[in-house]
Order: sequence, then structure tokens, then C-alpha cells
Amino acid sequence: MNEISTKAAEYETADNFEAKKQRYLGKLDSVEDALDRLNRRVQRMEFLATILVDVVEGKDEVPGTVEDARRQSRSVVDYDKDWYYQQVDADSIGDYEQKVQQAQKKVKEATNQLENELDDVEQRWQNKLNAARNVQKLFGHSSDKARMFNEIEAFVERRMKDDSESISSLRSEWSGLQKQWNKSGMDWQTFQRENNLSDKTIDILQRLAEGRSIQLRKLDGDIAKELLSVDELRDVVKIKI
Repeated sequence: MNEISTKAAEYETADNFEAKKQRYLGKLDSVEDALDRLNRRVQRMEFLATILVDVVEGKDEVPGTVEDARRQSRSVVDYDKDWYYQQVDADSIGDYEQKVQQAQKKVKEATNQLENELDDVEQRWQNKLNAARNVQKLFGHSSDKARMFNEIEAFVERRMKDDSESISSLRSEWSGLQKQWNKSGMDWQTFQRENNLSDKTIDILQRLAEGRSIQLRKLDGDIAKELLSVDELRDVVKIKI
């Protein structure tokens, strides 16, 4: 009878150990999954932060929400394996997972802000490109400029947010596009400044670029002189004074 009782106790102990082991492993797997999700989100956030600050904007620092997310993320990952086992054993791993989820939320908020700021960058460049394409209509089609405009548009629409690309390759690509733009890209504001044109003259040119007709009474002598002072416009606008 004692032998049977001893065997039963051994089986019970073994069963309890196996159940406890599975419970530990299940909780640790849950923590590992949460940390993996946090890590992926942090990587995405850091990619967008680098694109915004170092590649397209040249800012001195990242938004405050990014720094907050970094601090909270670091506060939940700086532990060794023994610490996690201790938390499971003390049945306090749930509290830790809540902290990880809070860090994930902070990272998501920071990522959303970065995406919004990059959307603003995209919109500013779309406005520039639309204006530059209108300016180009005055001088006829240029395949080189059309290609440059399309490449800049593709970069700000998609490529700068594509984290499958390396930061170094995107930085190099954007630097090259910027050099091309500074050399030959021109929106209305730049065109006006470089050719010292009045607002009235720019208004006339914008109308012409849009294919609209201009009443002769709007072409006073000063506007006509300004138009003829720009070499590129002499073959575009024919005026007799």
C-alpha cells in the first residue's frame, strides 16, 4: 500500500511539474511575441525618423514623441532571462506585459506623427512639382525634366517610406534628385525670383501655362518688357509693342 501511495505521489509531482512547465513556457512565449511586435514597431519608427530628420528635412532633432517612445521601449527590454522566469514564478508577468503594450502604444503614436510629417513633405513637393510642370508647359516638353519630376514624385509618394530599402541608398537617391532639381527644376516662385518678375507677369504666365487666353488690355508695357527680358520666353510669347 505504501509503495502504491509513493508511486501515486511521484506521478502527481511529475504531472504538476509538467503542467507548471507548460504554463511557464506559455507565458514566456506570450512575452516573447509582445517583445517581437514592439521591436518591429520600433524599427519602423526609427526608419521613418531617420528619413524625416536626416534624409528629406535635415532637422536637428526628432519629434518629442519619438524620444518618449524610445525611453519607454528601453525601459521594458533591459532584462535577462532569469528576470523573466522570476516574474512568471511570482505571477507578475501580466503587469510586465501591460508595460510592453504601453510602450507599443507610445511607438505607434510616434510613428503616426512621423507619417503625418512625411505626408506634409510629400504635399509640399507635390505642390512644387505641379507648379514646375506648369512652368515647363511654357517651354514645351522636356523628357529629361519630365523624368526628373516623375522620379521625385515617386520618391516622396512611396520610396521614402519603403523600409525594405536601406537608409544609405535612399539618402543617396534623394541627394541626387535634389541636385537635379536645384540645377533645372523650377516652380513659379523660383522662376519669379530668378527672373525678377512682378506678380502681374507671373499671373499672366500661369494663365498661359494653363492654356487660358489673355486679354490684350492686361498686357501693359511693363509686363511686356518683363516677358521679353527672359530669354526662354522670347520664343514662347510673341508681342509687338
